[in-house]
Amino acid sequence: MAELEASQVSPVIPNPRVFVGDVPVGITGIKFRDDNADGLRQPGEPGIGNVTIFIDADNDGVLDTGETSRLTASDGSFTFPNLVPGTYVVREVVPNGFRPTTPQSLAVTVNNNDARITFGNSPTGSQIIGCKFLDVDNDGFRDGNEPGIEGVRVYIDNNNNNTFDAGETFTYTNRDGSWQFSNLNAGLYRIREERLNTNPLERDFPQSTPPNNIPNLDINLGQNEIWGCANIGNTQLYEIPIFKFRDTNRNGTFEPAQGEVPIANVPFILDINRNGVFDAGEPLRITNADGRVSFRDLLATNTYSLREIFPGTLADGSPALIPGTNIPTGNANDPVSTTTNPREIAVPGPLVQPQSPLEFAIPDSNAVNGIRVIRANFAPTFPPTNPEPSVTFPAVPASGTSSGGVGNTRPNITVFKYNDQNVNGRRDLGEAGIGGVQVFIDANDNGAVDAGEQSTTTNAAGEAAFTNLPAGNYVVREVVPTGFTPTMATRVQFDLSNTDARVIFGNALNSRITGCKFEDLNNNGYKDGNEKGIAGVTIALDLNGNNVLDAGEPTVVSDTFGNFSFNNLAPGLYRLREVTPTGAIKTTQKLDINLGANQEFGCAVVGNGLLYNLNVVKFRDDNRNGIQDSGEPPLENIPFLLDLNRNGVVDAGEQLVRTNAGGIATFTNVAPGTYDVLEVFTPEVQNPFPIPTGPNPVTFNVPGPNTAPVVSNTATPTADGTTPLSSATLDLVTGGSTNGVTISATEVSDPLTNGGSSVTQPTSGVDSLLASNAGGFVDTTKTEDSFSSLSIVPQDTSEDKKLLLAAPAASQVF
Repeated sequence: MAELEASQVSPVIPNPRVFVGDVPVGITGIKFRDDNADGLRQPGEPGIGNVTIFIDADNDGVLDTGETSRLTASDGSFTFPNLVPGTYVVREVVPNGFRPTTPQSLAVTVNNNDARITFGNSPTGSQIIGCKFLDVDNDGFRDGNEPGIEGVRVYIDNNNNNTFDAGETFTYTNRDGSWQFSNLNAGLYRIREERLNTNPLERDFPQSTPPNNIPNLDINLGQNEIWGCANIGNTQLYEIPIFKFRDTNRNGTFEPAQGEVPIANVPFILDINRNGVFDAGEPLRITNADGRVSFRDLLATNTYSLREIFPGTLADGSPALIPGTNIPTGNANDPVSTTTNPREIAVPGPLVQPQSPLEFAIPDSNAVNGIRVIRANFAPTFPPTNPEPSVTFPAVPASGTSSGGVGNTRPNITVFKYNDQNVNGRRDLGEAGIGGVQVFIDANDNGAVDAGEQSTTTNAAGEAAFTNLPAGNYVVREVVPTGFTPTMATRVQFDLSNTDARVIFGNALNSRITGCKFEDLNNNGYKDGNEKGIAGVTIALDLNGNNVLDAGEPTVVSDTFGNFSFNNLAPGLYRLREVTPTGAIKTTQKLDINLGANQEFGCAVVGNGLLYNLNVVKFRDDNRNGIQDSGEPPLENIPFLLDLNRNGVVDAGEQLVRTNAGGIATFTNVAPGTYDVLEVFTPEVQNPFPIPTGPNPVTFNVPGPNTAPVVSNTATPTADGTTPLSSATLDLVTGGSTNGVTISATEVSDPLTNGGSSVTQPTSGVDSLLASNAGGFVDTTKTEDSFSSLSIVPQDTSEDKKLLLAAPAASQVF
């Protein structure tokens, strides 16, 4: 038999020892409950199970027979495995009781990798979202350095008794001070914070919002409205502690070893009018037997003149009585001050102290262990000032027995990656590992994973290891995952010889800024309960602080309810600015936010008070009934005055206009307020119809039925073509702006006799803005707040018959 060639022999295939697996591409995802309706899944937002997700093969928006579908698992997850590379349209069927906050359909392209997508739904019904914060400067406005307050009960006061009662809906503020109520019907909601006499929050932290108003927030909520930025601020009270002593050696320092002693019954005052004497109504305090006394309940951003007063002695040489008391003064024999008197004391400042620290515990049966902690959470210092070492060298424990021989090994590098929730650079109890993070030995130290370099991924517990390594110098790096900021070094270098090394990488979640754009009807810089959001306004982060919207700077556009958010932000300073709508004035302060890691800075309010045109109709009142009847024509060239000081005469700076051919006198760029419009009858201002048949003056409310907002949706770029960002805010007291921009007013008439010409007069802030409770004129083309993305259709006033400004018909007089 002939010998077979090798090619003719069937090989014997041994049992496999190397297993190689492949799988087709797939699409995975999560369906989640988007509680704050921001389109992003935040910590604490759960998955939604039993929701239909399908591949819409014909892209008709309907789940058809034969189209692949999945029901989400209890955690909201779903998977479409084993797909051919290509593009697929994936849709959700929005469950009853929810509305989508992300697109309902997504075009997903898969090639060599799986794709992961998310669908977010928010419960239907309305929501109120708000913030509780420490108002450090007591201005009623949340500044960028003011922290949220955690652990405060916020409730809906159904019976309006300003007391939290059993059965009333409530929630607690989270670590960032945020809170919300969901699934609400349209209606009036009285939002209150719990105030208890036994609670330091009540005693030492009075409510500061709304500014200069009753500290209540009553919200008129619309159907399916998301009402954001319900701000509740508390400000801290301070005290001035005083110690009075006999300064024997006159060095201004208390030295008991030198026989110096406290002095009792010494009077001190806060000299409010700084006239050097005690006046009725000024606070007076008297030192006790230990020489001590305090002035309490002092508000921030004030400076007080602290003065020791010296009532002196009586004619017989005995001490005089302290004013308003029967107590002899204790400093009659010590009339010379050895320390500054009076002393100017700033609050807050080095000579004052808070009356209470803002971290305390109160009993609460609804809280864990029956105790609720209330605290202010300032953004932690970043980067951490005292992180733990990035590498340690644990000893390798011996194992086995002496009879089993002597074993040796080479070093390992173990890696632990964790979520540094409190951003202190140290792993604390409860801080979990982060899985799926790539770590590698950077052999050439170039910061990138190169071919041949050892790389691995952390497991679910955040652990990874490089084993059996030769001695040498190593650089270990992490690839920081998207959405995180490192709180420890991302590059760790060390020598490895006869011990193992353990490398630790800490990351904290990135942060976000949420806020609201709203119409500030009363110009108080606070979003009151009757003030609605403004949609379509561009909000920007001015990264370089030049007050110009530059290429690459982040922008968002306010949504239907005026809400906006910036997400995935690293720690740092963020200057929040708006592209102010034309015809609007910015009423809120500029907001420079010191953002920490793993923080949400919420309720960043950007308010505008709209400017209005005020239209006054003038007609010939033939029948003298004060109403414009059919056939009564309009009157042209009739002079009217916006009488800002209500003195009934034309004063310098007050705007005078004449009616046009349609009988309408228009005052332009009028700020909100209440105004008197006066028809003028003077020899200097000719009026061909000198007898009024209606009241004169007539009072108008702005806004009101005879006004239309002055807004446009066109940009007003600067001369160099750049888009200005708002940094100045209108001063509603002086009429000036915070950055020195000149405010002027425009009138459409000669103030004396020429009703057909147009002039522009500069006006003082007081003349142009405020007279009693009036508003004023502002030409916004001269300010930085001169750009609009908001359009409102002006009101048609052609048929307005509510103005009783008429003149009788001309007739011969016999």
